[in-house]
Amino acid sequence: MLAAGEDDELIATCADDGLARVWRLTAEQKLTRVKSLRGHAAGVHCVCFSPDRSLLATGSNDSSRFPIPTCSPADACPGLKLWSSQTWKCLVTVLGHASCVHAVAFDAFGHKLVSSSEDNSLRVWLLPGGAGDSRVSETLRIRKLKSRVLAVDFTSCGKRLVAVMAGREVQVWHALKGTLLHLWEFSPFFEQVEDRPRWRTAALSLTRSLNALIVTDTAGLCLSYSMCCLIESYRPSDSSAASASTRILLPTT
Repeated sequence: MLAAGEDDELIATCADDGLARVWRLTAEQKLTRVKSLRGHAAGVHCVCFSPDRSLLATGSNDSSRFPIPTCSPADACPGLKLWSSQTWKCLVTVLGHASCVHAVAFDAFGHKLVSSSEDNSLRVWLLPGGAGDSRVSETLRIRKLKSRVLAVDFTSCGKRLVAVMAGREVQVWHALKGTLLHLWEFSPFFEQVEDRPRWRTAALSLTRSLNALIVTDTAGLCLSYSMCCLIESYRPSDSSAASASTRILLPTT
């Protein structure tokens, strides 16, 4: 997995060797390595820059090896870490997930972070408020999801979470209340498929320039979907308590 800064000069990658690497794209369109970030004790599965590029979030499989139920200093191993892009030092290790962290995303304001895990949960974290502040507090926990979350992101307003599930679903959650607002079920590309292949990987973007979902499934297909009409066309009021509705959709390609 990789993540790019807003200026597209900095790119972060992750790998099973336990390292997250930061690269700079030169004017000659070549990548030069800026830093290798060491601190995870297992494979790093996701990376994401904050909107102002001051922070880099990394998620790994550390939690399954070092299950620690309490808060930790920056040099502890488990789970989810925040790094300074000024010093490339770990600012804080965020504990809570009981298994591998697969996806992370900042909201558009850089105030919150959402993470998803193999423990079938989504968690929203309130980030440190300023220099010298390393406190990260959990503001929302959505548990017992039916399948693993492959990708997750905030909508531009920061009040919705969009989660891509391995069970071929896209779910929209209220980011403050934790209520399921909407659910889309995606049909296989070929109608004759009897056993629906599960989604294996997903890349989700909800920015104005790229509002799309790209997935690969266990049958070997790579499919793309336009998310703009799906997410923008559904805007329930914050007071809505109605049960989530379901639509069945086919891929665009």
